[in-house]
Amino acid sequence: IVNAGETFAIFTTDGTLIPQKVRCNVNDPTGEPLQTNLIDMSGPLRLNEKFGSLQLRSCGDNSCTREAMVSIAITNDGNDGFTVVSASRLFNGEDSKSVLPLPLNPLAVGQSTSVNETVKLDTCSGEPIVITTTVQAEPESGLGCGSSPSITINLDPAPTAEPSSSPTGVPTTSPTTSPTYAP
Repeated sequence: IVNAGETFAIFTTDGTLIPQKVRCNVNDPTGEPLQTNLIDMSGPLRLNEKFGSLQLRSCGDNSCTREAMVSIAITNDGNDGFTVVSASRLFNGEDSKSVLPLPLNPLAVGQSTSVNETVKLDTCSGEPIVITTTVQAEPESGLGCGSSPSITINLDPAPTAEPSSSPTGVPTTSPTTSPTYAP
């Protein structure tokens, strides 16, 4: 139990990184939701209310953090070779991250290059995952060009929590009819 003015910490048991944002649901004893909070993990967390208790429990095998491989491919579909001068990706509103240097740069007409990166996804928040890339290039002709495509992954519905209680026991009644066999 965390009281007003006290602090609490969130740790993982398997050494993985905690997602940048954590959705915290406060439910009544019957499981009905009372409050939902989206917690930004970039700073300290403090519980400033003293209404009931905030109980957090692990998702166990239903871990909310998943690794995914993001592959950013840059292809020269134009009529002129170009040099990529900047290339970055933005993942779920985090700070933009440069993906330079590229394995191949400059790119002749028809050539492609790609960069792979492993990212951590929060699959329990129910929020869309948005990845945006921005590329600026200077063609040999001198006219600048660029592109900024994005992809959105919707995780709807969000994974549900484990059942709150185990089954109470085996059924106590027998079937009312017996199987029949006709040759």
